Amino acid sequence: MKEEILRRFFIDVTSEVFSPSFFTVLDYHTSSMVKEDLGDIMAKEPKKVYEILIDMFGTDYIQLLDLAIISYLRERYDIDMRNSIFELIKMEAISDLKRIAFEYYSRRLKNPS
Repeated sequence: MKEEILRRFFIDVTSEVFSPSFFTVLDYHTSSMVKEDLGDIMAKEPKKVYEILIDMFGTDYIQLLDLAIISYLRERYDIDMRNSIFELIKMEAISDLKRIAFEYYSRRLKNPS
């Protein structure tokens, strides 16, 4: 099942937390490896995104990305982050990821940058 909200959330949150070009660069490097758009993979197979990023960057780098995203969502939007974003992706916890995405978009609309 394709979850477009997860695709959009992954692109928007990485762009907002790191830089507008962060996802573009990440996608460029991963798509040359797997021949598919990283956002599309996120929408169809979230766990595959985790596996690709771990293969490319290693666990330490992914943990740093995760901490940055969690901290940002908690501080900027007061989103209750009970779990690591990348752990949720790894476990394909779609309902938890969608809850976070919906909270993110709801609070982003109420409090635009």
